[in-house]
Amino acid sequence: MKIFTNLLLTALAFLMVNFAMAKPTVTIDHVVDPSCTGGDGEIMISVTGGVPPYSYMWSTGDTTEDISGVSAGDITCTVTDANGDIVSESVNLSSMGDIHLSSTVTSASHCNANDGSVVTNISGGTGAYVFQWSNGSQNQMLTNVSSGTYSLTLIDDQCQIFKNYNVTYDQAITLSGTETNESSPHSSDGAVNISVSGGNTYQYLWSNGSTNQNISNLSAGTYCVTVDDPNIGCPQTACFSITDLNTATPVIVDASCSGNNDGRIELSTSGGTPPYTFTWSNGMTTEDIANLYSGTYHCTVSDNNGFQILSTFVIDDAPPISTHVVKKNEKTDNSSDGSLNITVSGGNSPYTYLWSTGETTEDISGLTYGNYCVTITDAFGCEQISCEFISTINQPPFFISDKGIYGTPETVVHSNNHMQVLTNGTDIDVASTNNFTPKLGNEQNPNAIDLLVYPNPARDVVSVDISSLANNGDIKTRIFTSGGRLIQSDDFGNDDAKLIKIDVATLPQGVYLIQVSSNSGWYNQELIIVR
Repeated sequence: MKIFTNLLLTALAFLMVNFAMAKPTVTIDHVVDPSCTGGDGEIMISVTGGVPPYSYMWSTGDTTEDISGVSAGDITCTVTDANGDIVSESVNLSSMGDIHLSSTVTSASHCNANDGSVVTNISGGTGAYVFQWSNGSQNQMLTNVSSGTYSLTLIDDQCQIFKNYNVTYDQAITLSGTETNESSPHSSDGAVNISVSGGNTYQYLWSNGSTNQNISNLSAGTYCVTVDDPNIGCPQTACFSITDLNTATPVIVDASCSGNNDGRIELSTSGGTPPYTFTWSNGMTTEDIANLYSGTYHCTVSDNNGFQILSTFVIDDAPPISTHVVKKNEKTDNSSDGSLNITVSGGNSPYTYLWSTGETTEDISGLTYGNYCVTITDAFGCEQISCEFISTINQPPFFISDKGIYGTPETVVHSNNHMQVLTNGTDIDVASTNNFTPKLGNEQNPNAIDLLVYPNPARDVVSVDISSLANNGDIKTRIFTSGGRLIQSDDFGNDDAKLIKIDVATLPQGVYLIQVSSNSGWYNQELIIVR
């Protein structure tokens, strides 16, 4: 029985010890409030009970037992012991420089009186206050001052407070006014009516010499009035403006790219008698208009009195991008020594380049026979496409006829890379036949007539203006490749039309020769097809 009693007492003692150690206790040992400059407060704690070791988590983010460099405010520490038991403790730090300033301002009795005052009430800080007023006073209260602005610098140890005070005066004259603008320019029917309070007997002097309270028959301009009460001696001045309907002031944004419709005109209208109405030459009736092509726009602005002004504005087109190309053809088949050198003007530099070959340089070289296109983009995103054809300058086999040289309105002389149409050939008797080697070069037919072909380059349909051809008769067209092969012909019959359209949708990209025949002969023009 004795052994059981001892065991029971030992167990109870063990439980009591564990229970006593279950919850840690946090004790605040030392607190230092931050000074006026802040950020230099300190908190020291100690922890007992629970099961060591302890971990610390402060609301400031610190994880040490004691912390320093703390600003004013509520600071909390959470302590966790080895058993996972948690306890928290909070401390409030107040700045030694927390100065609280309140004040009461008393107005002067009138503009020339020196009976205004500023009474300040101060709490907090160390209590060793120093006062520095802008008028030289070093007292807590500022007394016997006239109307005006006064500043106070309050110093407490290392802390300073700056504050401005505005001392007004009683019996001040206040005035307000309303303007009536001219009904139309130079009508001289404007007016200003004023209201005055704060005095008893008023005297008026206007900048135009009038001594009346209100003035009328005014033209556009600025009119100022000084109002005085002899009993107070504190005059007040105010100015008013009379306007007519001024010309609307525009903000003009030109089109970003040649041919774009993103220009706009924004108006700012003043004067006259609002509200205003707007009538634009493009039919719009809003003050501002947008989505504009380049061109001239007129706007009639009307005010509420029916007076109107007409203003004219111009939207400019962005300068178009233009190119000048220096082309060098291949010397022989597959020699890959062709080149294209481009000079770009217009638009807005700098420019970027994207060739159909994928290259992005301004100039390209090492080119073979074929068509090359480049997309030029300027700094505003405007684009221009230019295409050039690189040909091969071979010494071609040349033939005219096996019996003689002749020419008729339908005679065509061929070589591998050349074609010529003769419109006024003449038969020549040749006694013998000889072989000869022609020199490489270009032959221009002085009797060839250029046709108006558009668009050129083309994609699907090309139009040919034949209005300049005399005695049209039966109209026929033929399209040849650059090598002289006939690939398309069309017969339009005896048509009096001045414009014919040719379907070229099936032609691959390249350079072609288009020929048109009439009663007076064949006429030719280069045609470029792009895809």
